[in-house]
Amino acid sequence: MTTAVDNQRFADGLISALVQGGVRHALVAPGSRSTPLAAAVHRSGIEVVVHFDERGAAFAALGLAKASGRPVPVICTSGTAAANFLPAAVEASLDAVPLLLLTADRPNWLRGRGAPQTIDQRHLYADFVRLAIDQEPPSTLGDQVPHAALKLAADALAGLNGNPPGPVHLNLQFDEPLSPHPLPQFQDLPADWSNLAGPAVIRITEAISRSLNGARRGIIVAGPLVPDAAVVAAAAELSARTGFPVFADATSNLRYGNDGAVSSYDVFLRHDVTARELVPDLVIQLGREPSSKILRHWITASNADQIVLNHGPDRQEPATRHGLHLDGPIADSLGALASAAEPCSAERQEWLSRVREIDRCVVSALAGAMDHTGGLSEPAIARTVAESLPPKHGLFVSSSMPIRDLDWFGGCRVEPMPVFSNRGANGIDGILSSAAGTAIGLGQPVTLLTGDLALLHDINGLALAVQGQLPLTIVAVNNDGGGIFDMLPVAGQDPKFVEKYFHTPHGLDLCAIARAYGLPATVISTASELGAALRQPTSGPRLIEVPVERASATIIRDRLRRAAHQSLNAAVNQQLGLFPNVEHPGAVA
Repeated sequence: MTTAVDNQRFADGLISALVQGGVRHALVAPGSRSTPLAAAVHRSGIEVVVHFDERGAAFAALGLAKASGRPVPVICTSGTAAANFLPAAVEASLDAVPLLLLTADRPNWLRGRGAPQTIDQRHLYADFVRLAIDQEPPSTLGDQVPHAALKLAADALAGLNGNPPGPVHLNLQFDEPLSPHPLPQFQDLPADWSNLAGPAVIRITEAISRSLNGARRGIIVAGPLVPDAAVVAAAAELSARTGFPVFADATSNLRYGNDGAVSSYDVFLRHDVTARELVPDLVIQLGREPSSKILRHWITASNADQIVLNHGPDRQEPATRHGLHLDGPIADSLGALASAAEPCSAERQEWLSRVREIDRCVVSALAGAMDHTGGLSEPAIARTVAESLPPKHGLFVSSSMPIRDLDWFGGCRVEPMPVFSNRGANGIDGILSSAAGTAIGLGQPVTLLTGDLALLHDINGLALAVQGQLPLTIVAVNNDGGGIFDMLPVAGQDPKFVEKYFHTPHGLDLCAIARAYGLPATVISTASELGAALRQPTSGPRLIEVPVERASATIIRDRLRRAAHQSLNAAVNQQLGLFPNVEHPGAVA
């Protein structure tokens, strides 16, 4: 019984210290070896979500950590259960999310001896975690159990909240018997430690200052970022101070609720004259690269100076040869740049106004063209979702085509809207569970915009949403397969080959699947119906299936771009006076 008591004392102490360090939620996948940890979180007073799918549980914890800004532990038993955490660990690492992986394990003396459900868990997540600790069994610690639990929690929190934040793996060995009966009183330990990660000091070098103040035509490019009011305010201050427009990725959280953000760059940079006339001499990149390949290639071709504001595990390589780095929290880096910037000149102010006028021209043209395309196309779905979500409503958008359509055609809106995505590794796995975790972390309704394959890949996430009766609306764009491959070079191969190996049509009834899990589900075919459904309050999960024709999607996107380019041609012909030195529109890309 001493072993069981030590196990529980250690688990209680670890969870108690984590709670005092800011943890407010935990995800648990059922299992025997993790019994002490399950008992500890159950009695700790924090909110606990149980999910039978370890991979989905880890992605739910990932979404919850993104939305709440706090570390979130996910707990599982030993063996292959722990291996299912890897995809979420990869995403958390690349996206700098504080995900705490608590894997229970058998004692080290059973390793390599054929013991059931025993694998080498010490390095399961390789270099994707900031810290990995293989904790010896509490039964070997004697009187040091409380101290060891506190120290382990302190080490974990320092790694989770470090610079940059990221995932931490604690592999916790427990010998049998696993848990005493009855359970002792919960061990609520005093916190006699503190997070040693101090505030970052951002230093503007002479080279950065020279590049910043010597530029005449700068742009600020915001890639995927978690919602952060400090970043929004600091980016607006830097833009006003310098006269540099903000090219805001749909997942940057600088586009929605920001009147000055530029959203249609992927469309107007495909217009030859506009792309040539707007070449910048300085690019300030916030975080990871933007989703738009057109924007990335344009920056590379510009050969502009580049300042990369980096706060992640990977050092983001500048797109041009003239690159400088500013490491640290992005809001602090933006503030330091604003302080170092000279007041905005009339020439820079004219540059800012010109870029914003081009953006307004294209956004208006796209909206008009979309209203005349007929039916509910994939671009129109993205636009309708972005326009229709009520205030205080979050959006989670899947990789593949949904994120691209939102970025290309989703436009802007006056009301703020927190946007989340898994853009660290850009995969489609775990999307539904991540959105469910986001709804828990935000404490407000969330809409997931996803394709059919991403939904099917994480279909057990429906059970997670139903179990918690989460206010999660799933908008499933169903084109019966992988439509993104129509945009890639493989599309030119033999149609039968492309259909079998890339489109992978499934022929499944998404509404029937959702109802089997207990979700109300409906099929919608018009933009007005979709907008009305999204504005309707919901207290639980639901699925909205929007069938679309895969073959027509590329044609519709090209048609929308051509309509926007016609408006730009008129602008080039001085109807808007945007390019006074250009006499003819020239070729349109």
